[in-house]
Amino acid sequence: MYIHRNRKNQSAFANNNGNYNFGDNGNNSLDTGFGFANAAVGVFNSFDQASAYLVPAYRSWNMEGYIQDTWKINRQMTLDYGLRVAWYQPQYDSSLQGSTFVPSLFDPASAPQLTSNGRIVPGTGNLLNGIVQAGHGASKYLTSNRGAQWGPRLGFAWDIAGKQKLVFHVAGGIYYDRTQGNNTAFFEIQNPPANTVPTLTNDYATSLSSSTNVILSPAGLQAIAPQGRIPTTYQLTSGLQASLPFRMVLETAYVGSISNHQANQLNLNAIPYGATFLPQNQDPAHAPCTVPGCAAKNVNLLRPYPGFGDIILHANNATSNYNALQVSVNRRTTRGLFLGGAYTWSRNLGTASNDGGFFRIDGLDRFANYGPVGQD
Repeated sequence: MYIHRNRKNQSAFANNNGNYNFGDNGNNSLDTGFGFANAAVGVFNSFDQASAYLVPAYRSWNMEGYIQDTWKINRQMTLDYGLRVAWYQPQYDSSLQGSTFVPSLFDPASAPQLTSNGRIVPGTGNLLNGIVQAGHGASKYLTSNRGAQWGPRLGFAWDIAGKQKLVFHVAGGIYYDRTQGNNTAFFEIQNPPANTVPTLTNDYATSLSSSTNVILSPAGLQAIAPQGRIPTTYQLTSGLQASLPFRMVLETAYVGSISNHQANQLNLNAIPYGATFLPQNQDPAHAPCTVPGCAAKNVNLLRPYPGFGDIILHANNATSNYNALQVSVNRRTTRGLFLGGAYTWSRNLGTASNDGGFFRIDGLDRFANYGPVGQD
């Protein structure tokens, strides 16, 4: 029996110290025309800072246990079998500061109005449209608790001639693991309402506390898939060992695995392919334009969920597979010297290479991204 309790208090990634932009800007009436001069006199083009310094208290449990046994069927056949049961509690913030975006709760009629340059018109719309906070209309996990996971194991060995000269073996099992916490609950702390990042524009640094030149760009969000799927791997191996003359042993084996529900990321609020080339999405103010698509409206005006920037969904719908043929020849000499040679042919294919991988070719169609992964 294995029991693991995880407690981690870690500050969220956020722009807590503030960020100045002193670059020259012809639309800034205070601009000196030179960035270094702007910095010297304290004129900024923009300033943004996170609204809060958050230190979430992450908590989770792992509980696992297994049973196994070996059955010697006869002098030539042996069967190994077992079962592992695991429960991975979704990581959560016990202070309930996290939030996520739920597409089904987004109301287009409540979306804020946007200016032609993609900024939010002050006082319009619901800036929390489609957002739910942990413990307030959603579970503390912001995702599903999948309960017990059952992982059977089975192995079989057969001494074909009964003389330990030719042995066949096959084994398989189902394995589970949790998605690392930095890919789930960690990012949801950066979302509103717990944290917002307003931007001040065109003012003096000495006037920060009283500045009224506040603009809001559509906020980027981090979302977590509600299904809470557990990364799962199915493994299978089979092989044949043969004793050869001159104290040599030949072994050939197939090794394969299929992994489902692997961690990945996708942008729910990506601009549809070809949107910048459609006639209805062109802005006459950008004409004339010689490059196709350069006269398009601001990207924030073309998103599926207006009022937000990129909405990065941390999901578990990537998949991969590994298939290999392994051949080895080994020989032991009379003086303790061991000689061996091996060859492996393998392919590793999938839709993402790591737990932070995006679907690159098509952000919403995972199978369009299927191909050799980084480890191939």
